[in-house]
Amino acid sequence: TPSPSELTTQEKIRDSVMSFIKSNHPETAQFMKDLVWTGGRVTPPNLLGAETYMYYSQGWNITINYPVVPNAIYNIVADYSTPSTGIPYRIIWKGTWQNEVINETSYVLAQ
Repeated sequence: TPSPSELTTQEKIRDSVMSFIKSNHPETAQFMKDLVWTGGRVTPPNLLGAETYMYYSQGWNITINYPVVPNAIYNIVADYSTPSTGIPYRIIWKGTWQNEVINETSYVLAQ
């Protein structure tokens, strides 16, 4: 059995996507301090052949969904909105993950 410190595939994808966003869009780093994630599998029980996971931390919502097939392409949306205080920011990043490779398909930073 895996130890609790071992990350699941979905958590690894989440963390690598966040690192990717931070390194490719340095202006996002200010919104990524001390993130502690909650969430996990949210696949509806009647849905077959696909999985959905959602994670939340300090304004970030990460959605990962993918077909249950070998070598699946994972579709990821990272959606950030600032808490009600201060300047409202919104970040929407979309991309895919397959075999450790992240491909960004869109990125929007709105203020």
